[in-house]
Amino acid sequence: FDMRTMSGADIANMVSGARPTSSGDDATLEQKRYEAITAAADSPLKARESDPVSYVQQSFPSVQKAWEAVATGGDISSAIAATAAAEQKLGIRNIQVLPKDVAKQSVDAFKQPDVSDDQRLGSITSLVFRTGDPAQQRAIFNQLVDAGLPPMIEGAVEAFARGDDGAARRLMQAAIV
Repeated sequence: FDMRTMSGADIANMVSGARPTSSGDDATLEQKRYEAITAAADSPLKARESDPVSYVQQSFPSVQKAWEAVATGGDISSAIAATAAAEQKLGIRNIQVLPKDVAKQSVDAFKQPDVSDDQRLGSITSLVFRTGDPAQQRAIFNQLVDAGLPPMIEGAVEAFARGDDGAARRLMQAAIV
């Protein structure tokens, strides 16, 4: 149970420390203990890899509350920061800060054929630039691409970041075409 909030390195140390060393009467017991700890370690590590955001929401009540606040009109920036901090504490390498449904909704809004270019670009940039941390911005963009955003939009996002709205719209239009 404690492994759910332990860092990956701490879990690896626990597994390593449980390796059987006895060859006497305790050998079978040590081997079974080692197998139990190894099996217990696999579950949280696999869950972290498959969906880091859901994992930290389940393991850290403060992260869950932050995302619940977003659903009722709260600030998404604090939820992103809480998610990133929890994932870093756990040692997750592939940082993801948005729940999959949030990324999908943004991409779906981007793909709507009847919205203006400003609305289309805003559906993406409003998420990417909710944080000032470039690593988190990159993580958000990558999640949006994973959710179906065309990767060629990156140029438009970069133009928007430097304040060149005209270039951002033109690059977005070119990427869509």
